[in-house]
Amino acid sequence: MNAKKNQYFYVSIIILFLLIVQTILVYLFPKNPIDVYVNLWLHTTGILGQLMAIITNIASPIIAIFITISIAVAFSFNRLDRYLVFAKLFGAIFLAISMKYIFHRARPENQIIIDHGFSYPSIHTVTAVVLSLTFYKIFKEKTDHTISIRFLCVTWIILVMISRISLGNHYLTDTIGGLLLAGFWLSFCNYIIAIKSINLQA
Repeated sequence: MNAKKNQYFYVSIIILFLLIVQTILVYLFPKNPIDVYVNLWLHTTGILGQLMAIITNIASPIIAIFITISIAVAFSFNRLDRYLVFAKLFGAIFLAISMKYIFHRARPENQIIIDHGFSYPSIHTVTAVVLSLTFYKIFKEKTDHTISIRFLCVTWIILVMISRISLGNHYLTDTIGGLLLAGFWLSFCNYIIAIKSINLQA
């Protein structure tokens, strides 16, 4: 357990450092060339655009919250685990919303599906990460196809990130910011849980 605690601690520190560095760069250069280029390059219309719209609608925070809670209630028999899932989910969303209102980054100007509010970080990406890891944690112990489940979870996160950029709702750094924020928060929560477990065993 000590090894896991240390692992979560160092992972949290590394991800937090990357998040801080990227956030500073986004604040200083809100319309950097890489973001603008990737936004234009991935901009999608037609049938592929419709597919991206379906993905982004499924990944909307409200639907992701509903699915995450449903999975936790239906498959997690430990009440504490359910509360932890809720804390991870709503804590990550709260942090993402707070960052949006702190940095006030404007959304791209070429939105296909109009999305209001600020751009950085992407809450769709945050909820996609939390949902995917919740799904993975529960089902990896119930099946032998762990690699397949991991692949599906990673693929879903990437598809959500691409859909947000291709529809013009976010820049690349918005989605990476959401990924880093969710990764930091989940690692930090796991670190706190590991500390509590060690104290209970002592």
